[in-house]
Amino acid sequence: MMQDAFDTAGINVKTGWKNIDSWYDFFLEATWSHGDCLMQITKATAEKNSDGTKLTLTDEEGNELVIFNAYWAEYNNEFYFGYIE
Repeated sequence: MMQDAFDTAGINVKTGWKNIDSWYDFFLEATWSHGDCLMQITKATAEKNSDGTKLTLTDEEGNELVIFNAYWAEYNNEFYFGYIE
């Protein structure tokens, strides 16, 4: 589903440091750290702008987990997980 979202948006995450595996690993680490292991993603969209790449994952209840550059994430517009400098 994640790969399809990137492909639809024309974003290449098949090679390099931020490949699809790094996005998926970040998602797993974020949800695992919050005990959200049963989250069911029903929709995924991706976009790229001047701030980088954003992956939006919508769960079965309509909540949004937004991952920015596979570096930090927000859940329903609040900080959820990430690496703060």
